[in-house]
Amino acid sequence: MPIRQRGNGWQVDVKHKGKRIRETVYGSRELAEAREAELRAILLGGRAVQADVPAKMNTLESCLDKTRPRWRGTKGESTALSNADMVLDFFGRDTLVQDLDAERVSEFIEHLTEQGNSNATINRKCSALRTVLTTAKDLEWIDRVPKIPRMKENKHRVVCFDDGLLDSITRHFRCAKQSRLSDLVYFLADTGLRLGEARKLMWCDISPNRVTIIDSKNSDSRAVPLTPRAYQSIQRQTTLRPGPWHGLDYDRDIRRPWETMKGALNRADDKTLVIHGLRHTFCSRLVQKGVHLQVVKELAGHRNIETTLRYAHLAPSNHEAAIAVLS
Repeated sequence: MPIRQRGNGWQVDVKHKGKRIRETVYGSRELAEAREAELRAILLGGRAVQADVPAKMNTLESCLDKTRPRWRGTKGESTALSNADMVLDFFGRDTLVQDLDAERVSEFIEHLTEQGNSNATINRKCSALRTVLTTAKDLEWIDRVPKIPRMKENKHRVVCFDDGLLDSITRHFRCAKQSRLSDLVYFLADTGLRLGEARKLMWCDISPNRVTIIDSKNSDSRAVPLTPRAYQSIQRQTTLRPGPWHGLDYDRDIRRPWETMKGALNRADDKTLVIHGLRHTFCSRLVQKGVHLQVVKELAGHRNIETTLRYAHLAPSNHEAAIAVLS
């Protein structure tokens, strides 16, 4: 068979008197048939073959350049670009987008799995690849985006630190002369702010009664009332900085001390004892106290109610109260 489909292209295979030419043509079958006729005429005439070279603009590198505007200005811009760069490093930046098919995508996923990436991480990297290839399709560089499977992700862990654990954590940091981190722990547990949101807080965002988050993950601002403990944690911070938690280096001032604390509490291997658990603690406690899920959603800054529903099982049973209204 002189023409057969391979991936996103058509393989043209021409033979004549022991000579053979094999090329891949991208586009319609009619283009492949035209190239097959051209190659056959060349062989019959005894001329040398000048293979068609697809334009350089069809490389993954150039396609990524065209894709950047899709991410520009979004919260996940830096992460998306980082994932896209890793994708290009695997396939090769000069690789033609037409050469990426389901088989090569499968090899990519297998590589990520062997590297120890979680299914969630694999999905994020494949999402970047999908966006790049969608751009290529929009530019008509390819006819379709090859199938990119989505890996099954584990359900998010919902953890809640009790008062005893919170006291042990903060006591450790105070004894280690890391009182600022100790204050941050109580602040996060009582406000539910994401760590990044807390580190970006400015003094003008804070009043004795509440904090206002302007630059949240989902781009919506929200106000969170302050408990006395959370406000006292803020008051102990110097006003010489732009905000109470400004200047905290994540690796040096948070991650490493947190890992040391876990070891000191004999919980070094506890995968639930993460600083993001303080946000879960905030949401869990509200639900356990009977706060409506919609209110929890607004205080936590969840974009979708589905995220808040992860805590629904913690709500006190109110079936009896619901039926009582019918009496």
